[in-house]
Amino acid sequence: MLKKQLLSLLMAGSLFFSFGQSAWASDFFSVGVSVPTAVKADDADIKSVSGAMAYVKLPFLVGIGQEMYNFKVKSGTDDIQYDVGLTDLFYQLPIPIVNITFGIGVGTVTLKGDYEDYYEPATATQTFLRFGIPFGMFDIHVSRHNVKSTLKGKTVTIGSTSYTSEDTDTNFGTTAVGLSFGF
Repeated sequence: MLKKQLLSLLMAGSLFFSFGQSAWASDFFSVGVSVPTAVKADDADIKSVSGAMAYVKLPFLVGIGQEMYNFKVKSGTDDIQYDVGLTDLFYQLPIPIVNITFGIGVGTVTLKGDYEDYYEPATATQTFLRFGIPFGMFDIHVSRHNVKSTLKGKTVTIGSTSYTSEDTDTNFGTTAVGLSFGF
């Protein structure tokens, strides 16, 4: 009877230990990529979003990332394209079984197309939360990024008439899904 209990305890402990080692995603170096799947902005009709987010997590739970993506907003008969470029710094909580990551970022938001002459590129800041489930050496995750910026209006002269654009807040949230690989 004691041998069965000891053997059961030993097997359970070794399974827990081996599962725990693969589930601690914070124990190793990892690289990952995410793709933005949706952008939500107040009263905006978002038509499309594309781009990528790449990052590297170091063995001591801190990492860096780069985001380059764009989205188009329907405005009357025009489509306005916003280009987003951010550099991130993040921290992954040392929790087994799930990966929870908090991060901040700084970069720019730029208008492209017909409106780019009317606004300066804006300095953007963001906070984000990433939630991932590890599967061995891989991690499947979803993240939410909250970006805040203000596009500064410029004065443009067309012919003899000058037009001044008002500053515009460009606050939006981006949802992304991705995969990382640890080694």
